[in-house]
Amino acid sequence: MKSKKILSGMLALSLLFSINGGIVRAEHKGIDKSTDLNFTMSDDGIEVEPTGTVENSFNQMEHPYNGSEYTIYDEKPFRQSRSVAENTDPNNAYIVTNDIVAQGTIATAGEMRWYAFQLEEKSKVTILLQMVNSLDADLYMFSLNDSKLNLIGGSGTTGAGVTEYYTQVMEAGIYFFAVGGYEGTGNYAFAYYQSSRDAENEVNDLPTLATAAGFNTDIVGVIDTPLDVDYYKVTVSSPIMMRYSLSTEANYSITLAAKDGESAGLMSFGEETDVYKLNPGTYYFKVQSADATYSAEQEYTVNFTKLSSLSSDPDANVLGICESANIFYQTNKNGTINYVNGHEIDPSYSYYKNIQNSAGTQSYDISIDKNKIVKVLNSDSSNIKPCVAYYLSSTRPAMQVGKGPLLCLSFYGDKIYKINCIGTGAYVKNTYVGDFDSVRVLIDPNSGDLVDILDFNYFYDYEQLIGSNYISYYYGDYELTMYEIK
Repeated sequence: MKSKKILSGMLALSLLFSINGGIVRAEHKGIDKSTDLNFTMSDDGIEVEPTGTVENSFNQMEHPYNGSEYTIYDEKPFRQSRSVAENTDPNNAYIVTNDIVAQGTIATAGEMRWYAFQLEEKSKVTILLQMVNSLDADLYMFSLNDSKLNLIGGSGTTGAGVTEYYTQVMEAGIYFFAVGGYEGTGNYAFAYYQSSRDAENEVNDLPTLATAAGFNTDIVGVIDTPLDVDYYKVTVSSPIMMRYSLSTEANYSITLAAKDGESAGLMSFGEETDVYKLNPGTYYFKVQSADATYSAEQEYTVNFTKLSSLSSDPDANVLGICESANIFYQTNKNGTINYVNGHEIDPSYSYYKNIQNSAGTQSYDISIDKNKIVKVLNSDSSNIKPCVAYYLSSTRPAMQVGKGPLLCLSFYGDKIYKINCIGTGAYVKNTYVGDFDSVRVLIDPNSGDLVDILDFNYFYDYEQLIGSNYISYYYGDYELTMYEIK
């Protein structure tokens, strides 16, 4: 059989049919994987132009299969040796393997040309069939069971010269497919691909077929054909902060392709940060090749990382972000609404204790009344504005937490912070009485509760007690950047 060349300015594809053990095997030479193999058909041959990734419908069966029922003489046709014949019968099917480009001719109206392949394991199979404008050809896929061919799908759309696109995940076994002439005659060509690396997530080439992605879990996939586009969807029921990433040595990219839901919206925060705020809804992300390169072996890893929950309060329209500490502070312009990592902030504090012995009495009454708080102070002063501090330890915490970054806030209101400590006898120097309109505290981002009081703290700052109690923390390199949410 005469070899034909498939030529383009960027690549040269050649195709030959060779005999292998009496079975005709379609083979390819020099296929350039930098193209999507989009064929331009003519009576004189086939040209290939790289036009980027194709995203369209597939497996459309507008034309039913009206061909004959076939019996395969040998259930292991890949090992059978017999004379070479035209592949107009499945018993003379040409064998195809991954990454092959083949061409043929429908010489008689209604004629069928047969091909076969074997899958050793569950795999995704993709076939792109194109034809000249004088031919309307369809593709029909069959499985081999007990010497019988069973129709399992295909692609048969109406129109001469219209591309047929078939892609499906299939179990291990032997399969046949036919290129059938529905109307007209002329040349056709197809590209055949198979891959088992990503079979569990495929076929996810359209948003409606997107793979559901969980948070904080790696998803491994491949771009296994020039046409392959992998969609993943993330669904959230309440606002969150999220980061998404793509790890690969290939020239692939991940982008937000679509969103669904009345409240759905994704907010970015400039080029210096890769975190995003997601409102309730479903989000569709697309992984694709940037230059139409592909490989059934070259893996990529996608991860959607949930960093924190957020409050649904619509009035909390100012967001403070400290990525390095994983702290996300929500407030409003007036500082009267306050949340951290989705938790309502509660700076309540109370300490009551009465001690009496022969040396004297000690009475302690220290409290922060959250009901009197008006707002959180926010100014350019470094000791007032919201910030993040790294907490190490203290001897008088309101609650025990491990060392780590905490949110630092200054609350303001009329006499919100009370210290009423009285000592008699030997303890008279412990006496301190005062009412304060502001107090600076450390807040646990994992609960919104107060961890410790920074300023003024009776146990750490009162002169008579210094040395017996301590708090250890530092501000370090943390930066809490504020953004207005519109």
